[in-house]
Amino acid sequence: MKKFNKNINNKVLSAFAESLEINPKNIDIERQFSEFSNLDSLGFVKLIVSLNEIFNIELDTEHVLECENIIQIGNYIEGLIRDNK
Repeated sequence: MKKFNKNINNKVLSAFAESLEINPKNIDIERQFSEFSNLDSLGFVKLIVSLNEIFNIELDTEHVLECENIIQIGNYIEGLIRDNK
């Protein structure tokens, strides 16, 4: 398993599950976004808006779209938070 910040990833997981309207317990954080048939561009927009609010940051949409799973988004957010300190 890849290295990640559990607290950040749990928040990303919750936001992701909410945007897809599924139970977070049914999501593997290493699963590729491309494997979620119900994830569309609107779902990603909802996720980005939610994460911006949760973490009080401004995510780069293009960078988020390059992330393949929850761990990668979490690591991206962790880097932004670290850089803003």
